[in-house]
Amino acid sequence: MLQLDSNSSGNALFEYDRNDASLASAIAVVEYGSDLAGWAAIQILLISLSQATITDEPVKDHVAVKIPLDGDRIFARLRVSQ
Repeated sequence: MLQLDSNSSGNALFEYDRNDASLASAIAVVEYGSDLAGWAAIQILLISLSQATITDEPVKDHVAVKIPLDGDRIFARLRVSQ
């Protein structure tokens, strides 16, 4: 889900849940941009970073990524690889 971040002006918030079983083999990257031609990337690690907050839960984790708004629109996607 992509929404405006009510706690931080100038940012959008991209949120998703990840299964704990995927942590050993999956590499997650949130990509964003103001059009569909160019993407900036934020690699999601096992712990929280300045741009990504990870809430650890028993079976799955909740990941919230702050994306800077630049212009009138923003696109975001999650890319996962092994």
